[in-house]
Parts: sequence; C-alpha cells; structure tokens
Amino acid sequence: IDIPFKALRDRYDEHLERHGEGFHHTCLLYPTLESVRAAQAELRRQGREVVQEASNGTFFDFAYFQFPEIGSAVELLYLDPAQLPAPERVIHPAA
Repeated sequence: IDIPFKALRDRYDEHLERHGEGFHHTCLLYPTLESVRAAQAELRRQGREVVQEASNGTFFDFAYFQFPEIGSAVELLYLDPAQLPAPERVIHPAA
C-alpha cells in the first residue's frame, strides 16, 4: 500500500489547527542515552504530561513533554552520532 506522507496526522497538524503558524516546541539534545532517559524520568516524576515518545533502543530516543506555563512542548532528544548517515552535502561558510 502506497500511503502519501501527509495522509497521516501528527502533533504539528494539530498545533497548526489550534494555534496557526508559529512557535511549536523547544528541543533539548542530550549527549547520551542514559542522560536523556534520566531527564525524562525526572519530568515524569514531576508529573509532566508526555504527549509523544519513541525509541529504537540505541540510535534515538525522544519524548515531548507539555509545559503549559510556557504554552508549548519541550522535546528531550538523544541521537547517536555514530549511527547517523553521512550528509548528502556539506555547505561551508564563505571565507
């Protein structure tokens, strides 16, 4: 079955419908899998609402937590740089 990419709805579609264009979330990148999981555990301990999360175990792990006091979500993210594919192209700044 060939499913068009936009056939699936996500958090971003819901945000656009409710708030229109603009700021969606802040992403905090963690250096290790252990550190992102510890930060996620702390936010859960505080009672923060998890609105989306996923992990493949070693390559990436993320969770979006709702922060009503700032009117947006905060994403906690880990990506293993050793497992990232090489970029298609590198753009160097002008000298």
